[in-house]
Amino acid sequence: MEWIGIRTPQKPFYHLAGGALALDSGARLGDLNGVPAFIGRRQQHSNATFSTTLRYTPDREGDRAGPAAVQSDHSNLFFGLTRIADKPVVALYTRDAADTDGLVACAPVVASGPVTLTIRVTGGTIGFDYGVGGSTKTLKDDIDATLLSTKKAGGFVGTVIGLYHYSPAR
Repeated sequence: MEWIGIRTPQKPFYHLAGGALALDSGARLGDLNGVPAFIGRRQQHSNATFSTTLRYTPDREGDRAGPAAVQSDHSNLFFGLTRIADKPVVALYTRDAADTDGLVACAPVVASGPVTLTIRVTGGTIGFDYGVGGSTKTLKDDIDATLLSTKKAGGFVGTVIGLYHYSPAR
């Protein structure tokens, strides 16, 4: 009952496969005419850690899978696997009261194995770590978390953090 999505889907976009959550592709975050493949829970504490292990290979430019923190269609962030310049990367995109995403940071990854992604929220800042093959690195630290605040972004729903998948139409 604590898991929620963005808008009402016309058909299910998630299922369990081998004990893991599997998400079909949905609309891009911020697409007001579609339903993103996003399932999350409300952030309840100002100090929190969210972590997931992802088995995903982005096949082409624009493919994305990983955690997202959503306050609204215009204020959110995505931290996960994608392709940039035809190479698999772990990337952080933010949308700060805007219609488009901004790339904050990215790093190359070997996308053939599992990647652990961790979001650390500490008061007014957020940090992003990724782990591959037993080694953990920080992609970006001390990002201003107020882009997800109701005071800055407007609205009243608060931040929802969960998993997201998007692949552009072929």
